[in-house]
Amino acid sequence: MLEFGGGQSTLWWSARARSVFTVEQRAEWLAKLQSQIGSNVSLHHVPLSAATPSLQPVRDLIKANPVRAFDIIVIDGHLRQEATALAFEYLAPGGAIILENADGYGFYNEVSKRDCQRVDFFGFAPGVSLRHCTSIVFIEDCFLFQPNIPIPVIDGA
Repeated sequence: MLEFGGGQSTLWWSARARSVFTVEQRAEWLAKLQSQIGSNVSLHHVPLSAATPSLQPVRDLIKANPVRAFDIIVIDGHLRQEATALAFEYLAPGGAIILENADGYGFYNEVSKRDCQRVDFFGFAPGVSLRHCTSIVFIEDCFLFQPNIPIPVIDGA
């Protein structure tokens, strides 16, 4: 999986994905994550900004990475609209792009010009009193929506 913006999701995905490739803009946040990640996580500091909106450093990192197509791509960092455009280039067949806070950041502008499907989830985020939208975007078919995937059992439920 490829992740734009590291954090709690990095830790969550590291327990569930074969490999996690994280691009983080803030060096201090990256340093904090470094002590908590597993060996399957590859953290990369790329100082993205609106002043220099090029994602070429990310392209270069992916080009040097043995994995070049990702089953899951999470966009939850800086330059979200640009990162979404890039995500479509590296999405594996049957994969999904997860857009955090999809109700903003220019996501709709980028996704609406693509031949893809979108499923929106609205709800409250932890510690926030306003509802947010997370969207899952995919082309053709997506493994996340296969009916033969077991429904997870939550302990204590």
